[in-house]
Amino acid sequence: VNLDKKYPEAPLDCVVFARATNQFGDLKKLEGKQVEVKGKIEKYQSKPQIILNSSNQLNVLEMPAEPGESKKK
Repeated sequence: VNLDKKYPEAPLDCVVFARATNQFGDLKKLEGKQVEVKGKIEKYQSKPQIILNSSNQLNVLEMPAEPGESKKK
C-alpha cells in the first residue's frame, strides 16, 4: 500500500504479504482515499514500514466535502 508517494519514495511502507491479502479485499479500491493504518513501525532496509496482517489495521477515513461541492445521495 503506497502512502503519499509510490514505492520506493514513500515515507512509510505499508506491506501486505500474499498470505494476508484475503483479509483486505481489493486494495486497488483504496487509491486516492485517505486511510489510517495501525501497527508496529519497524525498519526494513533503512526505511520505516508497517506490516498489515489484519483488516482491523487499515481504516478508510471519510473525507469532508470540498467547499462548493455537494454530496451525492
